[in-house]
Amino acid sequence: MGSRKTPVSGAERAIGARIREARERLGVSIAELGLATGSSRQKIQFWERGDHFPPLSEFPRLCQLLRTDANALLGLPDMKSLTEQEIVSARMKIQTLAAAAKDNVAVRRKRTQERLQRRPASAG
Repeated sequence: MGSRKTPVSGAERAIGARIREARERLGVSIAELGLATGSSRQKIQFWERGDHFPPLSEFPRLCQLLRTDANALLGLPDMKSLTEQEIVSARMKIQTLAAAAKDNVAVRRKRTQERLQRRPASAG
């Protein structure tokens, strides 16, 4: 494997540490987890250091084997633990961002139409 071009961030290290913590909690070795997931010991080490991440296609299986959920490994709150206020707040944020994006698309479309109307007709 070549060297990593970008430095490992704190978030990447934290996710790797959660993978390691979950593995150690079960008392299994890196080699055992590698065999069980169909990966190599080296890949598991990369994951645990935060150098690489499990492919998305392998992530659900990893969570099942480690008896944890994706949110826990990623350091995100469990959806079931959100309060009604947090749900409403998240919904409002998404809807606000969506409306702004929609407005931005409409503005760009209008500007494009105006530019096209200002162009001289090409001689044919």
